[in-house]
Amino acid sequence: MTTLQAHTPKSHCNNSAAQHVSQSSGQPLYDPASTMLSAAVLLPIALLGPPRAVPLPQPAATPVALPAQRSIEPTQRERRDKMPMFAAAADGRVFLSDNIQVELAPSVQEMLKESSLPLRLIICMRAASSAQAQAPAATAFDAPLQPIGSFALQPSDVKATLDCSRDGMWWPCPPEALDGLFDVQAVITGGADESSLDAVGNWIGAPVRVPLDADSQDRIHLTIDDRITAGARAPLRGVEWIERRSALRSAALGRDVIQRAAVVFPADYSNVHAKRRMWPTVYVIPPQGEFVQQVEDMTQMLRVASGSEAWPNAVHVVLDPSGAYGHHAFVDSMANGPCASALVQELIPALEQRFRLIPEPSARVLLGHGAGGWAALWLATEYPRVFGAAFASCPDAVDFSSIVGVDIYRDESLFLSASGESRAALRVPFGPKHDLVTLRISEEVLAAATVSPLGRSGNPWDEWAARFSPTGAGSGMPRRLCDPNTGAIDPVVVESWSAFDLVRRASRDRDSTARTLASVARILVGDRDRRMREVGVANLQGVLLRHMQAAVIEGIDFPIGPGWIEIVRGADEADVRVLAQLRFGWEMRDHLVQCGHQE
Repeated sequence: MTTLQAHTPKSHCNNSAAQHVSQSSGQPLYDPASTMLSAAVLLPIALLGPPRAVPLPQPAATPVALPAQRSIEPTQRERRDKMPMFAAAADGRVFLSDNIQVELAPSVQEMLKESSLPLRLIICMRAASSAQAQAPAATAFDAPLQPIGSFALQPSDVKATLDCSRDGMWWPCPPEALDGLFDVQAVITGGADESSLDAVGNWIGAPVRVPLDADSQDRIHLTIDDRITAGARAPLRGVEWIERRSALRSAALGRDVIQRAAVVFPADYSNVHAKRRMWPTVYVIPPQGEFVQQVEDMTQMLRVASGSEAWPNAVHVVLDPSGAYGHHAFVDSMANGPCASALVQELIPALEQRFRLIPEPSARVLLGHGAGGWAALWLATEYPRVFGAAFASCPDAVDFSSIVGVDIYRDESLFLSASGESRAALRVPFGPKHDLVTLRISEEVLAAATVSPLGRSGNPWDEWAARFSPTGAGSGMPRRLCDPNTGAIDPVVVESWSAFDLVRRASRDRDSTARTLASVARILVGDRDRRMREVGVANLQGVLLRHMQAAVIEGIDFPIGPGWIEIVRGADEADVRVLAQLRFGWEMRDHLVQCGHQE
């Protein structure tokens, strides 16, 4: 059963500080969440009633306290460090090089020889005892990370059999240092538009199960005989798939770049007797790799919620945020090109011309989770005259003074804390007060650098670099935040990243960034988030509170709603995804009703 202490929805279509100050007994805007989430149960949305409005206390005059730091259970951390599969790599033995051969099908050889894109051969490994059911290439960056190797490949080097016994990069150790039974799979990356190992355009072979013995020279024979293609999309009722060339991004990157989206129509869109002929639009930005799944989920959502008040009766446009470096988050960057400009200047006008969409800011709503949540907040602050509301759950990296627990402005190392402890990248709740570390930042960065020295691994740190970093002189590739071998943070890169720090921007720009966030942003995160995103969100909460309090003291106009920030006690990311579906549906609909775009 889910117990909610809900905010009372209000419209931002016509608001001011004076208007809301007079209603001080109602909903607080930036309240540290007192919501208790005992269990996240996803019910059919059409069967649920609206959240019950409960009066909450007004914000105190003191800044919001940050969530308490969570500790790590020592015995569990030690157990993670002593995984048997890596034990042989640390005992000082000298190993015989394993013989690794990758056989290429004739058709694959021909395609590779003609490729104009940078190629890299990746060897993915996974212990056979792993609980993962997918192939190694599909789970290469899932925690706990498994051994992975990569080799530079030029079209002129392509031949029937590739020898991978030498001259490669391996993390955390080469296969000759491993003992046990492993599933091994070979992939050649070369797709221009996506970064994941199982992305469209890559060449791939079937996994092979092999026994490895650190005391002997093992032989691993792999094949690559297929190229991953998009294939025919499954027909979905009420969905139209969109693919169009972006002139802006194509010109910037010097190659054709395709914008992809899916338009999901409400049940009454084609009904000639419907009350409405022009429709508001919800722009949905999914996390990396979830574009198609999000389209299917949104189609089901509109079908279940049809005729109810639990979800907005609107056209939903699911945007594909994938690019050559991973999730581009609709940022205009040197590596990904003008992604935000292409969306606002090309795709949205084209959709509004083709479909019956209301071309007004208040009728355009942004909705996103994770990297998509950050993108929703970014677009709302960059284009306040284009979008009227933004709903973000577990938004990534809103504050670079606490990005996965690292303060990039003060810390010298991304890998180690000031006391010399290895920093955690991913945590999972382990009891009420402890977390189990499943991945460390050093592991994550080193594995990403192994897969792609040029920064195209699709790992979050490489994605952030592609969005926020300058490109390197001569290479044209985004500069990593740190040296992947030492973890030393690059101050030049930090300076570039700071322009995209939402907390810093809101702190310094009260009249635009902070005002926009206070007016249009609804943010939801749990205090047991796996990447500790609640700390950055709490910092943003504190900044907006201070602006609001200063505005009251100075007697100037500053909105205190209808935006809100809520940190849910005891909730992890999975809990928040369910809760956001329940909360955001009602409030998006209320926003559209208040603005005259919903009956």
